[in-house]
Amino acid sequence: MNTKFICFIAASFLMCKQNEDQQAHKKSSNSTRKVEKEKSIHSDFSGKWVYVHNNERNDYSLDLLAKNTGLIGSHCFIGMSGNRIDCPDGNEKTIKGIIKPDGSFEGKFTSEYVVGTYNLKMKVISDTLYWDSEVPTSKVFYKKSLKFVKNKE
Repeated sequence: MNTKFICFIAASFLMCKQNEDQQAHKKSSNSTRKVEKEKSIHSDFSGKWVYVHNNERNDYSLDLLAKNTGLIGSHCFIGMSGNRIDCPDGNEKTIKGIIKPDGSFEGKFTSEYVVGTYNLKMKVISDTLYWDSEVPTSKVFYKKSLKFVKNKE
């Protein structure tokens, strides 16, 4: 057999092998970035959140825990200087749902004040959590759309 032909085949094999290794490394790097991004998205929700306009008349808070693609938590909304309260009994979880691939949350929350379960969407943008519920505003003392920031305490 011709020596040049054998060298050509060997060089072709090495180039193919090198290309396969590069593609495998690229896939591994992309997977790592995707997992890191998902961890970041999910951890963005976890923690204690307070309403941006809390004052002596209104005190709204959320306590959330994201795990994998799920999220559970509770809300406690105290308004009108304590005359209106929407908080769970004990450690009951009033917020349940999933974190979608785009980083937004879709699920349900249960109101003790209105006594019902309502659709809820949330998203975190620049350290602000946006709450958007389908609770009928005529029945509650708080707005359907609220903004929260992480509690620094």
